[in-house]
Amino acid sequence: KNAGLYISKYEQTYSTAGLAQSKMWKAGTLCITIAANIADTSILSFDACFPDSIIGFIADPEKADARYIKYLFDFYLQKRFKRFAQGATQDNLSREKLLSLKLPVADDIGDQKIIADRIFEIFLKSLVKIHNQQEADQFISDLLTPTEKIMLAKRLAIALLLQKGYDYRTIQKLIR
Repeated sequence: KNAGLYISKYEQTYSTAGLAQSKMWKAGTLCITIAANIADTSILSFDACFPDSIIGFIADPEKADARYIKYLFDFYLQKRFKRFAQGATQDNLSREKLLSLKLPVADDIGDQKIIADRIFEIFLKSLVKIHNQQEADQFISDLLTPTEKIMLAKRLAIALLLQKGYDYRTIQKLIR
């Protein structure tokens, strides 16, 4: 949850027996949650296994850019998928439901990369244009949900505590 563009850390590992029964996904795989936090996405920055509540999407580098597909989920399709997945006791998004949907994907991989780069560039330029606390507050309120604001605040607190020399276990106890 709230991993951002790339998954860069993990908290649990599989046993040798669990690893033997699991698929190892390569760095660059787009991870899509299909239960609880439906259609949350992030890209692996390292090889990893993950539970069956996550679907992996491996982009064919000649046809799709994983960042572009992630942005499609995040900005265009996530609410649609959440509506599409409703109906069961616990909402979920199956592989079949995902495959049944038509995505408005740019045909040219070069265009996809340009779009993904441009989205990030616009985001950075938006940050640079913030001049005061009121503008910052408005930007954050427009960009993030209340839960995402809490998660961002926790990430910033973690960064500060790491800078001050706290270890991860102590930080985990403090941040709860």
